[in-house]
Amino acid sequence: MNYLRWVGFMRSLLIVGVLGAVVAPLSSEAAPASSPPTITLQLDSGTVVTINTTLSSTCVTGYNYCYTIPTGQVVTGTNGRQYRLDPNGTPRVRIADKNGLDKMSPTGFKLVPVGSWPNTEVHTLTLTVKHTFNATTDGPTGATINTANAGLTTWALRSAGEFNANSGSDPVNNKVTLTGTGIFSGSTSVNILSTSGTKNRSPLTFTIAGPAATADINWGGLNNLDMGMEDPSYPQFNCSSASATGACRPTVTQKLVATISGPDTLKVLSGPLDVFGASCSLTFSAEELKQVKFLKFAVSVFKVLLPHIRKPDLREYIVDLISYLERIILTTQTPPSDPNCPGANVVTFHAAVEQAADGLVIISDNSSPGVPAPLHYYAVIDAPGLNWGSAREAAQGLSTGGNSCDLATITSAAEQAIVNGLLPDPSEFPAEPAQQYWIGGLQTSESSEPGGGWQWINGEGMFWNNGPVNDMFANWGNTIPPGLQPDNACSDSGCQNHLSLDHRYGWGWDDNDQFLNGVIRGYVTEGTAGLCVPPVID
Repeated sequence: MNYLRWVGFMRSLLIVGVLGAVVAPLSSEAAPASSPPTITLQLDSGTVVTINTTLSSTCVTGYNYCYTIPTGQVVTGTNGRQYRLDPNGTPRVRIADKNGLDKMSPTGFKLVPVGSWPNTEVHTLTLTVKHTFNATTDGPTGATINTANAGLTTWALRSAGEFNANSGSDPVNNKVTLTGTGIFSGSTSVNILSTSGTKNRSPLTFTIAGPAATADINWGGLNNLDMGMEDPSYPQFNCSSASATGACRPTVTQKLVATISGPDTLKVLSGPLDVFGASCSLTFSAEELKQVKFLKFAVSVFKVLLPHIRKPDLREYIVDLISYLERIILTTQTPPSDPNCPGANVVTFHAAVEQAADGLVIISDNSSPGVPAPLHYYAVIDAPGLNWGSAREAAQGLSTGGNSCDLATITSAAEQAIVNGLLPDPSEFPAEPAQQYWIGGLQTSESSEPGGGWQWINGEGMFWNNGPVNDMFANWGNTIPPGLQPDNACSDSGCQNHLSLDHRYGWGWDDNDQFLNGVIRGYVTEGTAGLCVPPVID
């Protein structure tokens, strides 16, 4: 059987649900939940749209509450651009709310652009899912639950999805971030992802790239770089409900932010916002051991298909996935990675089940794994008194061969720190006048002053619109009276619509255009394949 026939075969497997009883619908598992999940969509800084959910009469093994979601809803963002929840998708949310085990997995969301726009135009889609695991009765058994399950718990998040470039000349160059918070005791919300260290760091971020010739580009959730959490670094929280003594009834909120360049379709797979939580004392149940059959089945399917996969990057992904799943299968027969928290192995196992399901979809879509956008290189160029437009023209003129040059964009604290390390020590200069370097931010025409419509030049999106935009990084100066930047100090010759780094704020940001001589010292360049600096003349 050739590869394309195998792809069709896999689609049929997924459609008719012959992956075994472990994913077959079971009407006995549906039961009224105490509180349904809350799902919202937002495009840019437009109106937040709440998505309705309806409890389904059927569910799948491993979950006891499943919700269907109506399609057709539209969200509107900047310039009137819109995305629609595509009727060709099958969005739903699956929830497991059980003693010692909580899971939530939205799936089947497909968000398509309404109309078209330039490939350089950037918009930000935000999908948020929130749920309180507070059911009191287990659907399948009718047993009382969540009344005496307080204690130490461990949690993990993951995300998987695809981008489809709707234009044949539109390369995928998008960014996805995943964050998650939980209220585990009292009323204080805490990060599930770490705020320090190197593993499972908040937010999980992937700048995903792919050529125009590739229809589908995916992220798969295998590790931190691919938007998944990694054991043995799962966080642990003491879970105890303030309203029910002895009970663990956490509220978890997850947010997926997709910054999309051009009118690409966003399709989430089995888990755009999967969350898994387990009591640290939890061990593998008969239900999990039953699902081992599904993992073994998935591994065997992947091995059969592997010789027929022509895409080297997809083949490499499947090889890694097989290795990962085989390792997880072994965890059901070996001691836990954390002897004090065997529940961590259970969490990893449930994540692997979703990972396997995603792998089947990825392989049936013949989708290519995304690759991180290339590293960029920064340089400081001295050019006293140069205006922003001339600085950008000079920066772009430094491009050579495969190295594309422009003014630098700073989209994270890490990038700001790198650039700061290249600039002079601010303490070298007197307090006034300001000493500044241009970077690649600008305020779009007809934006409200002083803080409306600030965006990056390279398609990384709007970062400030009279306040922060989603999770975009901003570093405006705020230490000098009379107020915060941007302040749009206008003169007879115009206003201030371009971004500079200002020594008065420790190289924080200022808006400028009116103060050049004695203020502007030069500009910061960013290259895709090397430093962007003028040639050395002997």
